[in-house]
Amino acid sequence: MRANDPSNALTGEFIADVAGAFFDARCRLEAMIAAFEASVARLRRRADEVAGDAAALWHLFPAEELARSLFCRLGVAADPFARAARQAVWRSPLVVPKVLGRRRRYVRTVQEAYGRLARQVRRYQQGPPETAEPAPAAVYYHLVREMARLVNLEIRAVDTQMGPSETLQYVKQFNPCQIERERITGGGCPGAASGLDAGLAFRPIRFEALDLPDYPLLPSLAQVRAQVGAAAREAFAADPEAARRLLQEARRR
Repeated sequence: MRANDPSNALTGEFIADVAGAFFDARCRLEAMIAAFEASVARLRRRADEVAGDAAALWHLFPAEELARSLFCRLGVAADPFARAARQAVWRSPLVVPKVLGRRRRYVRTVQEAYGRLARQVRRYQQGPPETAEPAPAAVYYHLVREMARLVNLEIRAVDTQMGPSETLQYVKQFNPCQIERERITGGGCPGAASGLDAGLAFRPIRFEALDLPDYPLLPSLAQVRAQVGAAAREAFAADPEAARRLLQEARRR
């Protein structure tokens, strides 16, 4: 190919476009991964809030089996909330209703603690309710899981269609001199090409390895107020003195 051949400029522009597409695809993917990682960090903070509310409810019961009995009444697995309650630091105070009688105060407090947990779990899993104010930056479990799926699709596309060796091979066909050299010398080095691909390949996201809690949804307090009240009355009857003490602790927090 002669130095003053007009096709040289055209080929150079084409190679520059291919290189630009290669780097643009990688930059877009890196931006997607960064946005995903930021969302995961925000979701972890939301998970901590849910765990704190789980601890607030769990610690109102004098014994673990009494707390578990509440979830049993509702047909919901208790283990995710038990794990969260054991690991969380209970920081948020509970509002103890001003009603007559220790048992009534205790029951109402358990109900309010349950209601707060149910709302937090739904927000964590599914995002703000449709009736809430618009929240364009809302992050929730199912959204982050879908983000992981989309990022992995993009990773697969970039690694298989825009890999370094594939891009170089594609560009090479527009350089007859290089093709002729490789024909004479026996071609390039496949091992080097595969090593380059492996070194620049993106690693797919293993969502399960992120260890984000996946909570079962809880029915709203309005739906199960009677069942929650029955569980609270059972707990109070099992140990009234412990229930009174736990109520005082909830008020002091």
